[in-house]
Amino acid sequence: MKFVRFELETPGGPLPFVMRVLGANRSQPPSYSAEIVNGGEAISVTSASTQSLLSVMEGRDEEHWDVIRFPAFEASVHWTAFQTELPGLYTKARGESIATVPLRIRLVDSAHDRFDREHPLDPDAISAIDGRWVVDFANSDDEALGIFEVTEVGHATGTFLTTTGDYRFLEGVVDGATLKLSCFDGGHAFLFHADLNDDGSLTGDFWSGNWYRDTWTATPAPEGYTMPDAFALTEWTGDAGLNDLVFKDLEGVERSVGEMIKGKPAIIEVFGSWCPNCHDAAKAVKDLQKKHGIAVVGLAFELTDEHERSVRQVRAFQAKHGAEWPVLVAGTADKAEASKRLPVFDELRSYPTTVFVRADGTVAAVHTGFTGPAAPEEHAALLERWDAIVRDLVEAK
Repeated sequence: MKFVRFELETPGGPLPFVMRVLGANRSQPPSYSAEIVNGGEAISVTSASTQSLLSVMEGRDEEHWDVIRFPAFEASVHWTAFQTELPGLYTKARGESIATVPLRIRLVDSAHDRFDREHPLDPDAISAIDGRWVVDFANSDDEALGIFEVTEVGHATGTFLTTTGDYRFLEGVVDGATLKLSCFDGGHAFLFHADLNDDGSLTGDFWSGNWYRDTWTATPAPEGYTMPDAFALTEWTGDAGLNDLVFKDLEGVERSVGEMIKGKPAIIEVFGSWCPNCHDAAKAVKDLQKKHGIAVVGLAFELTDEHERSVRQVRAFQAKHGAEWPVLVAGTADKAEASKRLPVFDELRSYPTTVFVRADGTVAAVHTGFTGPAAPEEHAALLERWDAIVRDLVEAK
């Protein structure tokens, strides 16, 4: 088994992720199977070529290109052998534009070889950083919760919980007194650095690709600290009914949410194919639909108002998750515009937003955001609560 480390070049420094190569096929056409590893997550990827991979593994300097595509995110990684001046590029659609990030690659010994260590192990720093932290991101009005687990050899995993979801599976190291974490899933490239201060606080930077930067500070969370209840953040106003929510389906036909539910207990899932937490939520919704037989309707808010492009991305999202419920393309991802399109809410605060509807069309609960499996304790509690709500909807039918 081989491990290839990719390093996206960002203003905050290298943003690394590791690909575990499971096998290469030299027959025609050549191909290989591999996984991108982020902590406890492994994302299967395939390539149309294996020439660049073989060049890296065998130490040859050859101009063979490979392309790994992530259709659900309109993103791809283009790369070649490591001796060239420009080993590769990460490209991602961002609205009407295409972001490009240069990258470099090299072989490493394991999936945990994400960051190079520059300082000796510091057991005191490891012990101090391991745990839960109240986090203040400069660009956000709301507190976040940082959850970090650090082994005695400095290997770190964790995530940040916010009022709109989580930052998914982060992995890295405690290097001296500095925490370094990153994540890459094809559509999202996150880099976090933070220094442990003498007073026990953290001061850090956050980069998303090479297009967004934030700073953050953190203090140890008091015992029992929790995030706000996600069921209490968004209000269902009732200023419009389900039959008033009329949007185009994937065939271009205008339909109402009410007609698609047809008097059944249901989930209305407000989402975007570009949204990382929406991908995690899709599995939970699918499991509930399979277990309880409820109706599900998706309302997609995509990056542009080009209907054909939005349909293509929604279909890629459905294919990735085996999501068979109907979807209406409701608008663009701008939250202010989406709030106008959905006057049933006091405000749309997050993708996803999940609405639990009784058979008589009244709303039982509205849940803002989604906490995924990168925070296993909170994720399990959320799934249990969702299941109880849906069970009540079905039993009261």
